[in-house]
Amino acid sequence: MSSVDSGNLAGHLIALGNACREVIARPVVDRQWIEGIEDTIALVRESIGALTADRRSYTVTPKQLEEVLDTMPPLIQSDPPTVKEVSVWLEQLADESDSIADIARALKLERADSAADDVLTWLRRCEHAFAVIKRTSNC
Repeated sequence: MSSVDSGNLAGHLIALGNACREVIARPVVDRQWIEGIEDTIALVRESIGALTADRRSYTVTPKQLEEVLDTMPPLIQSDPPTVKEVSVWLEQLADESDSIADIARALKLERADSAADDVLTWLRRCEHAFAVIKRTSNC
């Protein structure tokens, strides 16, 4: 068995620490992907606006869906996102994704309105984009 020189070990650990900090600080996804998700979220909002307004009482309202979408944090910044930022962002989006889908499904079931189908279509595209980014960025 060979022994490790403590000076060499310390040097390697310092190099490893620096490499880890560099990986954490580097951009992990293309800025266009993030912009694409935010554009899709905008299309969800637009499709919500197309829902017919009426005065009947419903379990959920389009306003509730908009409120949940408002809680989704924006990621577009002046600099590309880092591994840590994307990981936290995706976690928050995943937390909200189920609520958004549940509200959209309830809207579709309660209304005979084809616009509710559009809301669900755009939501599914958002969820697919979240999964692709998470898988390809190793977050």
